[in-house]
Amino acid sequence: VEELRLNRQEIILNCNSDDKNCIKQNNFIKVYALANAPYGDVLTYMYTVSGGKIIGKGKRVQWDLSSVKAGTYKITAAVDNGCGFCGKN
Repeated sequence: VEELRLNRQEIILNCNSDDKNCIKQNNFIKVYALANAPYGDVLTYMYTVSGGKIIGKGKRVQWDLSSVKAGTYKITAAVDNGCGFCGKN
């Protein structure tokens, strides 16, 4: 993966996480993994998150953070072009 783009870096709720009447909305982050296949290889994408879940497959997915508690969460991406999951360090 050459670059991992997110449409935003932070989600802020306007209510207490213990508030049962709090409506969590817009807790999705759009993710785009930029990878290069110079020989036309088919690429398989894998995402790892420390909270929430990934919805979708491929280079464009959504990161669903609607069920997580307040905190900091991490996402990583890897691409397999037939060599195993690899990328730039």
